[in-house]
Amino acid sequence: MRTLKSRTPGNAQRQIGAAAPRVSRIVCRARPHVKSQEEPGKQSQRFPDIKTFLQQAGSTAAAAAVAAGLCLAPLQVHAEPTVLRLPASNNPEVFAAQKTLLETWKIVGEAFVDPEFNHVDWPEELRAHMMAQYGSADKPEVAWRQINDMLKDLGDPYTRRIEPDEYAQFRVSADGELQGVGLLIANEASETGHLRVLAPIRGGPADRAGIQPGDEVVAINGQDTAGWSGDMAAKHLRGRGGTAVHIKLARRTDGIPGVPGRPEPLPTVQFREVDMQREAVSITPVYATMLNAPDGQVGYVRLTQFSNNAPADMKDALTWLEAAGADRYILDLRANPGGLVDAGIEVAALWLDGEAPVFTVASRGDDHQLQTTETSAPALTHDPLVVLVDGNSASASEILTGALRDSGRAVVMGESATYGKGRIQSVFELQDGSALFVTVAKYQTPNGQDIDHRGILPDRTCRAPLMASAPPTRAALKPVSQELPAAAPGVDAATGFVPGVPLDESTEKLLLAALREDKCVLAAEKYFQSMKGGKDVLLAVSPDPASAHM
Repeated sequence: MRTLKSRTPGNAQRQIGAAAPRVSRIVCRARPHVKSQEEPGKQSQRFPDIKTFLQQAGSTAAAAAVAAGLCLAPLQVHAEPTVLRLPASNNPEVFAAQKTLLETWKIVGEAFVDPEFNHVDWPEELRAHMMAQYGSADKPEVAWRQINDMLKDLGDPYTRRIEPDEYAQFRVSADGELQGVGLLIANEASETGHLRVLAPIRGGPADRAGIQPGDEVVAINGQDTAGWSGDMAAKHLRGRGGTAVHIKLARRTDGIPGVPGRPEPLPTVQFREVDMQREAVSITPVYATMLNAPDGQVGYVRLTQFSNNAPADMKDALTWLEAAGADRYILDLRANPGGLVDAGIEVAALWLDGEAPVFTVASRGDDHQLQTTETSAPALTHDPLVVLVDGNSASASEILTGALRDSGRAVVMGESATYGKGRIQSVFELQDGSALFVTVAKYQTPNGQDIDHRGILPDRTCRAPLMASAPPTRAALKPVSQELPAAAPGVDAATGFVPGVPLDESTEKLLLAALREDKCVLAAEKYFQSMKGGKDVLLAVSPDPASAHM
């Protein structure tokens, strides 16, 4: 009999032995969980380092992610472990799914914020789903599905496993960079059957090579791209920095109008072949421009994602706008699905003085801790600020919005409450290349507002910016979307704006025209006017494209 034993606090062995060759068992020692008791009269603590907090919340779980197929017992109790003997499949793929399920179960058992696991018996969950995997016989897809079925029983939509391809996309979004040539390609083929370039990413190899929007990618490394999707092309274009990629492009020029009655000539096609080296290409989540008002300058900043690049890019944008004479600001967080908590804290520090409160956080054990900004430096600007939100402003967007509003630093405007995600996840890379997102903490705004499933109500609606000081009611606002926001923003359908790519002239004009007519931007400017006691005026967008900054 083949037996796997895990390294747990009560069992320091990991053994593989052989007896009956066609019968396998996975042995897991699981300790019963005892909820820790909060000390009477315990007060909230100041906790200035979210990195340390998350490390504490998931430290043993992080160690669990190192080895596949091991079971880990909670560390805070000293009861004798329960031994679960579970059969292992002889099908290699089903057995791989079993090991990933064990790894997932172990991490959740250590890190999940709810010590009661949504009132389910966590060891029994392992047994039930492991047996279901074993019973799937030669149906690996059924075995893999058991992992997410187990996680669903926790009742937390944010605790989930994602496949390796999706995890790779998440890392690009979170890191704010990718290894490739920096080429944004449409996901659907053009009328010729080939893929069309939407834009090169500013400063990347494709941008330096002169590739332009509208160019068609005919072949990559000698392979014809006819019938390919944008995702297929991305897999061939991305790769380790320093490696080479060869691309064949087609550029179609407009035909010259001919004599009436004669057929118009077909557009001429210019073929071009380009050799490029892959490298790390930075993607900025920030777009900033100056909006001209009759009595001053409005600095407009759109933040689309809280990636690693967000704090530095936001600092660059604010420094540029301050130097250009901005005397009031609009921070647009609409359709921003969130991102990295650390990035949200660092962005907050650019708008707030000193070690300002950002949120309070509670992990397993219900200990309440205050998270502040991690610098004593003053804000980059103290000018009036309006934050724009909508029903897809989620997670780190809500952290930043709550911090700016509770501190009195900003007024929040929007036509709906924010999404309402008051939970923090840690991400664990699993041995099969997939990733596990686990909710490790819940947070509230600095003033103690619980936003989970509720969202943040704006102070003013875009439809009535000069309303009485009382905030709008939920009934008066648009309902919050019940679907999770996208992991990363895509192309703005109205303007063609894409985070991180240079704007061509036509897209620039569309974006500025959209801002000129955006009722929330106009409402923000009217609010600024009301603050100064002046009459309401419409916002004028600077016609100079050079005023836009990426």
